[in-house]
Amino acid sequence: MARIENGILGGFNGNLGPVEGYVRYGIAYVRTKKRKRTTPPTPREKIQRKRMEVVNNFVNSMTDYVRIGFEEAAQGKPISPNNAAKSYQLLHAVQGEYPDISINYAAARLTQGTIELPLNPEAMAEGNGVRFNWSYNTSLNWSDRGARVMLLVYAQETGKSYYLFSGARMTEGTDFLELPAEVKGLQLQVYMSFIADDRRSLSNSIYLGNHVIEILDLNTMGISTEQDPEQSQDKLSGKQYWDAKWQSNTIGWDIGHASPAICQYLDQYPNKNASILIPGCGNAYEAEYLVENGFTNITLIDISPEAVKKIRHKFEHNSQVKVLAEDFFQHKGQYDLIIEQTFFCAILPDKRKNYAKKTASLLHEKGKIIGLLFDKIFDREGPPFGGSSPEYKAIFSPYFDIKTMEKCYNSIAARAGSEVFIVLDKIQ
Repeated sequence: MARIENGILGGFNGNLGPVEGYVRYGIAYVRTKKRKRTTPPTPREKIQRKRMEVVNNFVNSMTDYVRIGFEEAAQGKPISPNNAAKSYQLLHAVQGEYPDISINYAAARLTQGTIELPLNPEAMAEGNGVRFNWSYNTSLNWSDRGARVMLLVYAQETGKSYYLFSGARMTEGTDFLELPAEVKGLQLQVYMSFIADDRRSLSNSIYLGNHVIEILDLNTMGISTEQDPEQSQDKLSGKQYWDAKWQSNTIGWDIGHASPAICQYLDQYPNKNASILIPGCGNAYEAEYLVENGFTNITLIDISPEAVKKIRHKFEHNSQVKVLAEDFFQHKGQYDLIIEQTFFCAILPDKRKNYAKKTASLLHEKGKIIGLLFDKIFDREGPPFGGSSPEYKAIFSPYFDIKTMEKCYNSIAARAGSEVFIVLDKIQ
């Protein structure tokens, strides 16, 4: 049975006799039903399958990176950014004869755009990661000079990628990508790109060769790696769970920049000396925005030692930012403002009432929470864990005066219509 979506002249979903209909990226398609194949693949098919296998293994290791890098290339076309990236590699970066087919890393492209590339780009193994250096052309326009570097390292033996979405500005001339101990002694293919603050304009990616590096032990950063017995029981929210996410770069919640809704609120927040806490801060893009806009007292918390290493390196020269590797629910302090961005949805739902109580205890008398909560129910096991405004009001109302809890009108495109913006004042 098939269902007509848009009237008698519209496309349909489902089976209709010998054909089936489906809609992809807003375009309706009809095709004959697939039949179970009984013949072996031809030599040409074997070659194409091997080419696709090689490209899939490469691109799928860096899905979040190429999603940004090929978003513009995919606009107006019935393909995803991921598929646009794969199409490029198939055409330009596959080499060899079957069965010895591989990626030509120097020909691969991870981002596409028109921002002019910097001068003298280079990368070198340094300590427990890779140091990137470049010089910028002083004739560049101001927006391109302010573009931020995007860094990526691909470990070909393990098929894993490690990356940073928003690093130093082009005018700074250097950045560092810290890497986990698991890449010690591996061949690493190194790339960098640049992206504007509007997250739309990019440069083409630059291939900077392959490197083998020695990695320092995790404890050289002074971060405890001992397992917390209580948290180890939380298979979907404990320290080990989130550390594994960071080590494997499966950080799909990371949008690569500060949330527009939060930035707009901070633009009108008057007290630059306010004490501000961001729990579960991840890559801490909101903290970068705060520093850039003159805020002076920012505390970041994350339970993942791997995440904390990255954040400490990012803010090592910013005295305005303090980075803590600890469980938010054990934290002690007093703040004027708590910024909520993808932390509430990451904790187990049965901890949400404790979250409301804990945040209230961490705030001064006139303190408040601002930020974003998901306004949807996910059809799979979290995190993220969804919810609705009525549920949130019941959780927060014993401790907070709910000033704002309404549909967010300036969410990023991927979350449009599925977020509420909140401003919650602590009850006196």
